[in-house]
Amino acid sequence: IHLQRLNLSNSSIRDTIPEWFENIMSHIGYLDLSNNQISGKLPRFDSDSSVMDVSNNTITGVIPSSLGSLTYLQSLHLHNNRLEGNLPLSLQNLTSLVTLDTGNNFLMGTIPFWIGESLLNLRILNLQSNKFTSKIPQQLCQLNALQHLNLANNNLTGTIPHCFSNLSGMIINPGNNDLCGPPVSKSCKGNSPTYKHVGEEEGQDDDEGLWFYFGMGPGFVVGLMGLLGSLHFIRRWRVAYFGMLENVYGWLIVSVLVPFINGCVKEWMVNLHHVLNLGTEADNAQLFGVSGEVDYHILSLSLRNLLQAKNPNQERSFESEHYCRLLHLLFKVLILRMNSNKFEGSLATFPSNVWILDLSDNLLSGHVPQTDGTMNPRLQVVNLSKNRFNGSIPVHLCKLPTIYVFDLSQNKFSGRLPSCLGNLFGLQVMDVSNNTITGVIPSSLGSLTFLKSLHLHNNRFEGNLPLSLRNLTCLVTLDVGNNFLIGRIPFWIGESLLDLRILNLQLNKFTGKIPLQLCQLNALQHLNLAQNNIIGMLPHCLSNLSGMIINSNDSVYFQDSDYEENILAYMKGIQL
Repeated sequence: IHLQRLNLSNSSIRDTIPEWFENIMSHIGYLDLSNNQISGKLPRFDSDSSVMDVSNNTITGVIPSSLGSLTYLQSLHLHNNRLEGNLPLSLQNLTSLVTLDTGNNFLMGTIPFWIGESLLNLRILNLQSNKFTSKIPQQLCQLNALQHLNLANNNLTGTIPHCFSNLSGMIINPGNNDLCGPPVSKSCKGNSPTYKHVGEEEGQDDDEGLWFYFGMGPGFVVGLMGLLGSLHFIRRWRVAYFGMLENVYGWLIVSVLVPFINGCVKEWMVNLHHVLNLGTEADNAQLFGVSGEVDYHILSLSLRNLLQAKNPNQERSFESEHYCRLLHLLFKVLILRMNSNKFEGSLATFPSNVWILDLSDNLLSGHVPQTDGTMNPRLQVVNLSKNRFNGSIPVHLCKLPTIYVFDLSQNKFSGRLPSCLGNLFGLQVMDVSNNTITGVIPSSLGSLTFLKSLHLHNNRFEGNLPLSLRNLTCLVTLDVGNNFLIGRIPFWIGESLLDLRILNLQLNKFTGKIPLQLCQLNALQHLNLAQNNIIGMLPHCLSNLSGMIINSNDSVYFQDSDYEENILAYMKGIQL
């Protein structure tokens, strides 16, 4: 009998891989040593393994070329170690490979062209946070099965291959400041459109066009100064002018929105005065209901219950029937904000092309609708907070490779937190606070190396803080208060999470002393350790921390407004 499957992940192993390990590898088909503190170099591998995961350790040295002999290998995870050198040429022999993840190391050189020529079954390629240089090889366009590509935080240059423009799971821009072309905003030199002066098409001299602009400029300035001067000195004109603009603005919004929704919701939409829509109006859009396809990009119905009829005392909420009909029509909306209303009922689906979806602070219930990277290939922000959703957090949310803000807080979710959420490599904000989620905190969250804000407070999590969270070196907020976590406060919080500004561990069952390593958190502004079983002396370094709460009877640490400001800070960069 030979050992065929070995899983020692999350075992707190602090050692090197012994030499005799090579002798037992020949028959192992599944090897998982992830989320430990294994150091040293990788040994020689000679086996028929299909899965190998040594991620989230401190392994050093080069990637051994012997890995190229594992021709049955389908999944290779080496991320978050200290590997260096080039990707060995022998890996081109791994033609069965579906996942190649070498992110968060010190690999260098150019991205090998043979990845695109040999590893044709690749679905996931993660090379983020290394030291790769030069251009993205065109050969990667041959990876027809590719679903997720992460090249962020390298030193890549040049034009992004056009073939990636429709790849839903591509993360490429952060840290790659010299890349240009879609989908990043920086345009490439030589691609800017050229414009002809007036008269060039008719063979006239360029000077004639220049004289046109020289004449138009002063005329525009004089006219504008005359208008502004009149408005400044004549109060009646000023009142009349801005009153007219307000009326025009209100009718313009209605004329843009009504043709789009048409029918069942037209009656109440005419009375909306607080709708902000920055979309584009089709040529056939008229004031009172022309049906047809309208190409909207931004639709905001964040009315905070201001959907009123002409009688201000008669309030109208947006009924669920109207909401469901409208949602099915929003097939071209990119940014959809319908927060702070009284929508009720369940969701059938998400709009297919939406980038930002904010349905927070409503009365929606039921389960989260089915979605994945195929159904919602561009979805980046999901905010379903402050509703009545229930059941377990669905695993299909793990299949949204482009998402980076994920807020399901203040609902009625139960069950365990899916470990597959660790596959959302680009995630920056995760908030599942104020639910009834149980079980341990998944160690897979340690793979979310871009994560800046993690809110798990007011649930029923138990066990220790997983060691893998030390990999979240970008973390600014760690909030696990009001749970049933046990053990000592981990020393690695102070050694690894050096960007922390907010640390909330209140209302748990932590014991022992406050680790001195917390003194290394120079950016820390708020520390809440209240209502635990902590003993010993308070480290002197924390005495001047303005936001520190050590002993308090307060049951809630974060106020709603504090968290909204935090989320807005991350969302400002994607507002159009």
